Amino acid sequence: MSPTEELINMATEGCISALLTVIAYFLRLLVQDVRNLKEDQSELRELCIWLKAEQGSLRKCLENDIYVRPSPPRKRKPRTKTDSG
Repeated sequence: MSPTEELINMATEGCISALLTVIAYFLRLLVQDVRNLKEDQSELRELCIWLKAEQGSLRKCLENDIYVRPSPPRKRKPRTKTDSG
């Protein structure tokens, strides 16, 4: 193999390695975003359940003139960079 061919092969391998590194980085970010979306979805699910309970209480209040307010859902601690991976 001539020195020119070796240089071309090394440059090609270097480019491929750099591209694979960039792809791995973006895949890691994508996985982190999916995890954050799952956490947000569970928080929204809890809020929806609480809102349905509140709506039921309001209906009873309007029907019976009695209102008992359910307690709101607990606040979760805010996420930090170290919590998400």
